[in-house]
Amino acid sequence: PHGLKAVRVSKIAHAGREAIILQDHARIPCHRIVQIRNLHTGEVLAGEELELDEESWSDLLGPAEVEVKAKLELEVEVKAPELKPEEKVGATSPPPPQLRGITVAVRVAYPEKGEYSWTEALRPFSAPGAVEVAFRSPQLFLNEVEIRDVVSPFSKLPLQAATIHMAHAPITEPEIFARTLEKTVRIAKELECPLIVVHPSRGRPPQVEEFFAQRIDPLLERAGALLCWETFESKRRFLSGIEGIAAFCLCRGRGWHGACYDTSHLLKPQEEVLRDIQTYTSVIKCFHLSNRAGGGGRGELEQHLPLRHPEGELDFEEVLRVIRESGFLGVLTLEYLKEHHDRLVEDALWVEEQLKLR
Repeated sequence: PHGLKAVRVSKIAHAGREAIILQDHARIPCHRIVQIRNLHTGEVLAGEELELDEESWSDLLGPAEVEVKAKLELEVEVKAPELKPEEKVGATSPPPPQLRGITVAVRVAYPEKGEYSWTEALRPFSAPGAVEVAFRSPQLFLNEVEIRDVVSPFSKLPLQAATIHMAHAPITEPEIFARTLEKTVRIAKELECPLIVVHPSRGRPPQVEEFFAQRIDPLLERAGALLCWETFESKRRFLSGIEGIAAFCLCRGRGWHGACYDTSHLLKPQEEVLRDIQTYTSVIKCFHLSNRAGGGGRGELEQHLPLRHPEGELDFEEVLRVIRESGFLGVLTLEYLKEHHDRLVEDALWVEEQLKLR
């Protein structure tokens, strides 16, 4: 459904006769697997009609690779399920929104405690012309934030809301998560914004598939909104990395979920970031762009630095070139630490120049 033909993973946790589990959370039925291939050697490890129990699965990969979680990269090619006519997207519900072109935006945090003027916080960003409206506390968002106050400045300023960042409601508290999403969807509809970014919180609630099927997916379908799961490294989160998010979206078989690829959260070298962009273009609906430095034995990790920061580890001329050539359609949001906010407008205009949007 997403045009995604392969899922790239560094670990497969378990295989059985009915399904395999990728990255400890995403379940792919065996009857949809075309083949599993070692990307380093090119060797095909398993093909169609995959039937492996735990013991034979360990024999296939080697116990050391399974136990030590070695850096073995695998590609799992997955067949899209055959849908009955009444199940096809658009037959009984509107199709997911089609994103057209690339929008460059900057992230602006909403003053949930009323500590500053929302209009004045937005005003400096009229030059790039687009923002991500970001919320943080689900308690303040649900109890203190008025929708009319959020949307009002957009009728006065030459700005559009390109994405809405949902408050950090934990998926382990389904009722809070659903209520927070419902209110976020109302704001998104008021601002004619189809993309909602969400953090995959730590933990996995019981009956999560039922929760999504009964509460979340119908809400997204009615609103015509895409829920974009933000990338993080932590394996303790509900979804981990772009690989886990892509597998989750593919397994769900629906178009209402996508990825927000954050270049600071994933501590990958340049070549892996470029490969991710090329591999997962169809599932990435927005980016959080910023540079990073240190970490991994290279000093204290610094995240959300300006794109052209002198100590930054990523070359954003190259990153933006690959984004442009990949055919990506969606939103590029600059997210910087507060001390670098004076660089946001300048860098947003530079991104537009690199993408030949100006």
